[in-house]
Amino acid sequence: VIEGLDPASQDVQDAVNAELADTFATRCGPSVPGSLFTLPQSWLWQAVSNATGENRHKITAPGTDLTFRVGFLPTLGQVTFT
Repeated sequence: VIEGLDPASQDVQDAVNAELADTFATRCGPSVPGSLFTLPQSWLWQAVSNATGENRHKITAPGTDLTFRVGFLPTLGQVTFT
């Protein structure tokens, strides 16, 4: 969930979605046996900040780093703009 996106135009929302999708595609992978994969919340903030046209935003969910158990592949779900 992203609050206060400025500007909140469809073009900027599309750019945010593209940056988040790229982050998941390039930085996230399945956990290897014996370890957990942590997706730092900072990666999400950075991806949104990298979106063309973005001036300001606040990510309200997830509110912490995300940790995935062995065999799970992090995937981007629905992004909600409020």
